[in-house]
Formats: sequence, structure tokens, C-alpha cells
Amino acid sequence: MKVYPEINTMKMRTVSRETNDCTVRALMAAAQMSYNEAHALMAKHGRVFGKGTRHETQVKAYSEAGGQLRAIFGTTKGARYRANMVENVPHQKGITLAKLLEEMPDGRFICIMRGHAFAIINRKLADGGPLAGGTRIQAIYRFD
Repeated sequence: MKVYPEINTMKMRTVSRETNDCTVRALMAAAQMSYNEAHALMAKHGRVFGKGTRHETQVKAYSEAGGQLRAIFGTTKGARYRANMVENVPHQKGITLAKLLEEMPDGRFICIMRGHAFAIINRKLADGGPLAGGTRIQAIYRFD
């Protein structure tokens, strides 16, 4: 089963020739800021133009924008790494995107999976393309 985005963040990109910017687009959607503001905030914390974003950069930028790491899921290497980096965050049983969408409340979230980040706004996927419902989620940030 594929989950199709109801909010297409690719159309909101304003920096030409940018790639690997899923963390920027997710921040833009969840924190309700412009693409340029999200791009500048991620760069301030160490994101390199056209490159993926390290966990440390995500934590700093998302926190400054008002996000809180609310849960870490599963026992993958990525999940264990995140759990070791941040204290006092619940480490829960693994969950898929489809199951998470069923269970989560309304609100603004950034979900992290292996190699990708995307936003969920009031249980609607905000991303550039469809994701498999069986995608395993590693972490979730909430923006209030």
C-alpha cells in the first residue's frame, strides 16, 4: 500500500538545483515557515547545500524552530544511534507509516525514516511523492 502526499512540498521549493533537501521541506511544512527560512536555519546548524542532513543538525535546527523529539521507534542502527544522542525521549516498539497515521493525533510532526524526512500535518502526509505504508519510522518530532 502506498501513502500519497496530500501536501506536495516539492512544489514549494524555491532554491534552484537543490537536492537532498527533505529535512528542509519537512521543517518548512511542520514549522510553518518559508522554504528560504527553513533552508537558512538548517544551514546555520551545519547542513551543506545539496547534501543530506546529519541527526545532530536535525536535532539542533528542529529544536530551534520549536520542535521536540517525542519518540524513537525500533531497534535499527539508526534508532539506537538517535536514542544514544538524546536523553529522556521514549524508545518505543517499531512502527510503520500506515500504523502511525492511524494512531497519531492532529498536529504538526516531522517523521524520520532511514534516509528521508517528511512532515505530517493533521494526519496528512506532506512530502514530494508517495511512500510505502510499510515504511519503518525511526523518530518523530512534534511542533506545537
